[in-house]
This record gives sequence, C-alpha cells and structure tokens, in this order.
Amino acid sequence: MKFTVNIKEVICETFKVEADSVEEALIIIKGAYDSGEIVLEPGELISTKATAYNEETGEWSEAVEF
Repeated sequence: MKFTVNIKEVICETFKVEADSVEEALIIIKGAYDSGEIVLEPGELISTKATAYNEETGEWSEAVEF
C-alpha cells in the first residue's frame, strides 16, 4: 500500500512589542511577520504530530503525537 504522511511541528518564539492594546500588538506583530521582519527560528518545540493518508482507501489516520 502507499501512504502520504504529513508531519506538523508547532514551535513557539516570544516577541515584545509596544502597543496601546492587545489588538494593536497583534496587528503590529502580524505586519512584521508578513513583511519578513520576524522570522521564527527553531524555537521551543511545542508538539510534533503525524497523520497518514491511505491512497487506496482515501482515508486519513488519526493524528499521532511523537
């Protein structure tokens, strides 16, 4: 059988920003991220999960954390 396997890693990195509100802080950070000013380096790994797609049956497996 053939399977297509997806691996998803979630990493976390913390940034400080001056803003007048939470909304403004998120807008500032999103702008910096979108423009490439903020690039996540291999930071703190939060989780790694994998799912597999069975190409014969068309079914996805449940996510497995490892």
